[in-house]
Amino acid sequence: MVILLYISSMILVQNTWSTFTDVYETFSIKIPGEISLTQDKFMTNIGEIEVITYQCNPPEEDPNLRYVLQEYDYPDNYFPQDSVELIRRVLETSMEEMASKMSGKVDYSSSIEKDGYQGILFRISNSKTKIIMKSKTYIVDGTYYSLQVYCKKNNGLNDEIDFFLDSFIILED
Repeated sequence: MVILLYISSMILVQNTWSTFTDVYETFSIKIPGEISLTQDKFMTNIGEIEVITYQCNPPEEDPNLRYVLQEYDYPDNYFPQDSVELIRRVLETSMEEMASKMSGKVDYSSSIEKDGYQGILFRISNSKTKIIMKSKTYIVDGTYYSLQVYCKKNNGLNDEIDFFLDSFIILED
């Protein structure tokens, strides 16, 4: 009975979402509504980095507040082929920076992999605002991708969070 309810809820989630593919056809994700895009550039000690933020504010009945994918384009050859340790440090540092920006703490984190690319899964919570953010981040051929879902703490265990995070597909060149 429990399995049947879970399968039914996953079918409902999948039927109300659409697929979004970026203009360069480098990735696709599932989204529960309209997506907006903002672009920015900032200077770092390694050069200029372009940031594209895709944001989806879901329909009112959705249990989550916001779905986000951020794409940071690092300078060419910043991540050499054998740069496993550098990638790990960048992923962990970005996780800590997100926790600081949310005035929250990292509840858990673990290393993950997608199509041979290193990543990290983590959750950050803010005890004052009762907002949590679950994220998967990856570095793919010099591009940093961060998928984030924000929700109120009492909605922290819902199928839509993982459906979004697991829907990220790296498209071949």
